Amino acid sequence: MPNKQKLMKIIWRISRIHSGFTLVETLLVLFVIVSFTFLPVLSLKNWQEELATQRFFVNFEKMVLVCQQISIVEKRETTITVDPASKRVTFLTEATSGNSGGSFPEDRFQPLLFPETVTTQGSTTVKFGFTGGGTGSPSRLLKVIFKVQKRSKTVTYALQMGSGRFAKTTE
Repeated sequence: MPNKQKLMKIIWRISRIHSGFTLVETLLVLFVIVSFTFLPVLSLKNWQEELATQRFFVNFEKMVLVCQQISIVEKRETTITVDPASKRVTFLTEATSGNSGGSFPEDRFQPLLFPETVTTQGSTTVKFGFTGGGTGSPSRLLKVIFKVQKRSKTVTYALQMGSGRFAKTTE
């Protein structure tokens, strides 16, 4: 009997020393952990591009309204230039030239750069603005058309006479 107990203790020690995960099991667990780590990272890039696109359109709308308000309050002409070659929208008032700004700090507008996913329809520079007579009406009726490449949608801004506001349509 004592030999049997010694033998059982030896078998128990040997099995305890060699117990554990195999290499295949360890690699499988590692693969699952890496997958759960990298899946959100891949979708994060798409989310960042969508956010940049939405922020561009919000800033564009805000700056169009600011240009109109400056033309009404200060009775100065404002110009908005959409340039597809440089992929930027520039907002100017009568007192500004380029990025130098005018005598008022609120006239120093930074150009709005297109995100990578946004382009304009057409290849020519589009200029439009609001008259400086205090009405804020657009100097001419115009449509500015942006294309969002990844979602294959078109966003159109059409200036309206009278109210000076714009109509935004998304297709």
